[in-house]
Amino acid sequence: MTNVATRPSTWQVASPWALGAAFGLVPSLLPVSWVGALIVGLVSVILVQGWKVRAALTLFVAAEVCGLPWPTAPILAAALYFALTPGTLHRRWRDIGSTTRPRVAWTLVILIAIVAGIAVVALDWTNIRGGYTFAFPVPPPWAFSFVALGAALLNTLGEEALWRGFLADVSGPLIGLRAAFIVQSLSFGLAHLHGIPNGPIGVIAAGVYSALVYGISLRRGARGALVAHFLTDLVIFVVVVHFAQFAWNG
Repeated sequence: MTNVATRPSTWQVASPWALGAAFGLVPSLLPVSWVGALIVGLVSVILVQGWKVRAALTLFVAAEVCGLPWPTAPILAAALYFALTPGTLHRRWRDIGSTTRPRVAWTLVILIAIVAGIAVVALDWTNIRGGYTFAFPVPPPWAFSFVALGAALLNTLGEEALWRGFLADVSGPLIGLRAAFIVQSLSFGLAHLHGIPNGPIGVIAAGVYSALVYGISLRRGARGALVAHFLTDLVIFVVVVHFAQFAWNG
């Protein structure tokens, strides 16, 4: 008896696009209206298929609407999804670089990451020099490097787990590689409308960067994406923390 491969339904194919729209639009709408962000989230929850995906998306929207600091929402959503799908995260890590021959040298990955970080700082220099505000006590001078390191690590883990992990795990098999590139790039770009850098330039810059990191992940696996993203964020946060203002002085 021959097994006939079944094509994904229109409803299944809509899931990755709905997820991408939610991950991108919810954070970008919140500074304007939490009602709009909540509506986008609810519509997306209806459009996606699978209770595990819905649960993770619901947690992401709830964390954003409740105002939890970034990247709490990505970390919580991705953690819940991988917890509900035992073996998925382990399989991803185990298979890193084992299925295809690496075509991008690590030196090129590192170079791309550092140049990207410098480019972001240059694009957002006015805001960075003015000082972003962090809602925690002023750290002692010797701890600034650790603050930048910790911020870069948390941001990298949250965003990579969500966009190159959770979203890739859902979108890849259903819509194909090219469409996944578009979904992740647009979603990641929109999510940074109020990020570093912000505005239309921030959306374009983050979208292009998402495509680059996704390309790296396809060549060097999740490890390559994590290394590249972490180095980019480290360059950014070292500068941001240097000029930062702290809302609580103890």
